[in-house]
Amino acid sequence: MSEETEFPEESFLSHLVELRTRLVRSVVAVLVVFCCLFYWHEAIYNLLAAPLNAALPSQGRMQATGMVTGFSVQMEITFLVSLVLTWPFVLYQAWSFVAPGLYAHERHQVLPLVIVSTLLFLCGMVFCYFVFYMLFPMLASWVPKDVELRPDILEFWRLSFPMFIICGLVF
Repeated sequence: MSEETEFPEESFLSHLVELRTRLVRSVVAVLVVFCCLFYWHEAIYNLLAAPLNAALPSQGRMQATGMVTGFSVQMEITFLVSLVLTWPFVLYQAWSFVAPGLYAHERHQVLPLVIVSTLLFLCGMVFCYFVFYMLFPMLASWVPKDVELRPDILEFWRLSFPMFIICGLVF
């Protein structure tokens, strides 16, 4: 291989350093927002669980069958909310890394696409939240009369999280 076609090692290392810097900034942003939202983790959980709680019979409550289930589910929900809130910053970091390698016409095409797709993803998540207000009462109505409905918090989260992501991606 001639020297002209070899990949310059210094350039490669500078790209890796730039990538690491962008990733670290993104992770720090998510963690900072997560730490700020930690104070409201119970309120965030209650907001997310409102459609199911509205569908439960009077005095019905969810249950946690594991020792750390309640804590872990609330932390996962808070982390998801912090990721959604910091998503524009994370996308900006990715864009700042990729943009210098794109042609001008490519840069003009990508930015509107990223903005519109992010807004549509968020609209899909909001749509899913309101679908839950119809879905959970319907599911609760299928429980036999002699069976007490006591949904598990982990089961609720394992149903809700993929539904939010799927609806966001569909939009």
